[in-house]
Amino acid sequence: MRRFAPILLASALWAADGPGQVQAVYLLPMANGLDQYLAHRITSEAIYTVVTDPKLADAVFTDQIGASFERRLTELYPPPSPPEETTAEKEKDPKTKEQDRDAEDAKLRERLQREGQARPLSQFQRGQGNLFLVDLKSRKVLWSVHDRPKNFHPLEMEKTSGRISARLRKDLGRK
Repeated sequence: MRRFAPILLASALWAADGPGQVQAVYLLPMANGLDQYLAHRITSEAIYTVVTDPKLADAVFTDQIGASFERRLTELYPPPSPPEETTAEKEKDPKTKEQDRDAEDAKLRERLQREGQARPLSQFQRGQGNLFLVDLKSRKVLWSVHDRPKNFHPLEMEKTSGRISARLRKDLGRK
């Protein structure tokens, strides 16, 4: 029984927060149109429902993660707007409000300046064969695979998407 405890624990964790809990996926644009081939395979093999509206998705497929991916998610799924001012804030002195806005503007400028100094992300880094399934609520990578196409000919891209979907089906325990 002791031998099976780690296996049971791992399977419970997988089931609780794994790719099997995902129902609908959105595919972010990928290098060489891999997202189109993958959408076709995932849909035709009924692995997941592929949605064209990112707000309907439980998870997203992407070929890159990092700062640019986080920015893209923030564009697609903006954080909730802050609550409206309370009556106490409305009664604040106008000069104090202006000073608060100036301080916020200064912080924003400083943050944007820091981000601007970061290394620019090149499109040449995309499409290196990695593919990630990311949960939208927790922002965790639920599943990943590395399958680099030999070339970018449509037939090869179709074969690559077939290998990826087969691996996904296998990892989900589906035949």
